[in-house]
Amino acid sequence: MADGPSNVVATDLGPAGNADVASAVDVPEVPKLSFAISGAAEGSYVDMSGSTLPQANRFAVQVRVHDVKGLLGIAAHLRHDPKKLRYISGTAGDLLKGLGYSQMTLIDEKPAGRLLLGAARFRVQVPDDIGQDELYGKTITVRSWARLVYEVLEPGSHELYFDPNSTTARSADGNFIALAWTQLTVTTPEAP
Repeated sequence: MADGPSNVVATDLGPAGNADVASAVDVPEVPKLSFAISGAAEGSYVDMSGSTLPQANRFAVQVRVHDVKGLLGIAAHLRHDPKKLRYISGTAGDLLKGLGYSQMTLIDEKPAGRLLLGAARFRVQVPDDIGQDELYGKTITVRSWARLVYEVLEPGSHELYFDPNSTTARSADGNFIALAWTQLTVTTPEAP
């Protein structure tokens, strides 16, 4: 059997299904990563939380927006060290969707280590009781902006943070919305 931790032993019964020709296969345990959030998580803010995935060295990051009135669009660069973490994929949340509205979401990593996240609300249906030119922002208590998947490339503590020079949120009248942006640190377990 292989060295290292193991939590599951799978049994291959062979082509005839006979237990007497079975061979044990060691399935290694996926190490649990730990996650720490820092930054101001009060008022109107964007936060992240992490969770370990079943694939070795992979984790998911849930990005959420909290307590914002009249949000029409939001964009940020989420940064990481590409020598230590690799962005794998992203899925848009339902941040700005609502009755008569849809959203366009951009999740794009260019260059490596800088992930552009953006979401904008647009009208897909105009109710009879509002004018054609009126556009309303979304009032949010807590909504998902995106779910992102990363892979850890080397052991240690690694940061995901929003670049303060590349973050913006706007209301329907074009005004900036002040938001606090949190940071997520992912740490690999100590080697035995």
